[in-house]
Amino acid sequence: MILATAANYSSMYQDVRAGRRTEVHYLLGHACRAAGRHGLQLPQLEHLLQRLVDNLRMRGLPCD
Repeated sequence: MILATAANYSSMYQDVRAGRRTEVHYLLGHACRAAGRHGLQLPQLEHLLQRLVDNLRMRGLPCD
């Protein structure tokens, strides 16, 4: 399996390489918002989301 998928890249990586809008808010943002609706906190995930958004901004890529 490893050899069969060794050349594969995640869709988010492909989006960043191509300068396209990523799914970061759809994927991680959804989890953070859902947790908030239930009164839960996900500090590590929220931190990761913020780091990814900051990285997109630094590269001049769409991050909304």
